[in-house]
Amino acid sequence: MIARKDAYIQRQVNLKYGGDHMRHVQENSVSKPENPERRQKLLAMVHIAKKDLDWSEKQYRLMLSAGFGVPTAAALSNKQLQMVVDYFISKYGWNPRRPKQQVISSQVSALQYRAIDFIPQIPGGKDRVQGLCRKLCGVDRIEWCHNVNKLKGLLAAMGNIKRREVKQSAQR
Repeated sequence: MIARKDAYIQRQVNLKYGGDHMRHVQENSVSKPENPERRQKLLAMVHIAKKDLDWSEKQYRLMLSAGFGVPTAAALSNKQLQMVVDYFISKYGWNPRRPKQQVISSQVSALQYRAIDFIPQIPGGKDRVQGLCRKLCGVDRIEWCHNVNKLKGLLAAMGNIKRREVKQSAQR
């Protein structure tokens, strides 16, 4: 099955890139300075696509050698790397994922504001809450905690402290 898949990939690469034609383009191209950040991103995209598409190392190397005459993607130019990425997208439907932007939900920010507003009501306030936050949330500041359940636990602990202090002051 893998041998058949390898042959299929080689045929597709030859059809898409023209096989030896790309070797000729690579050898005769005028080299111009390439953007190293872009190169790093393209190399990462190629390797992520290989992993996402579940390609074996043999299939991957076969595609590179058949299409470009190189054993590794590191030997490709930025333009050729972009061609490989485009090939993965057009032929195999690979969808490059964008890095997830951290979106703070309205619930998280509401809980953070409640906790911050609660600080003056607790004896030992800021220092005590910082210790609680470190212990319960795993971070040093309330603003850095983005886990709803941990923030709810922090608010519950703060409420318990306030109730205990009120109860003790009433007994005095």
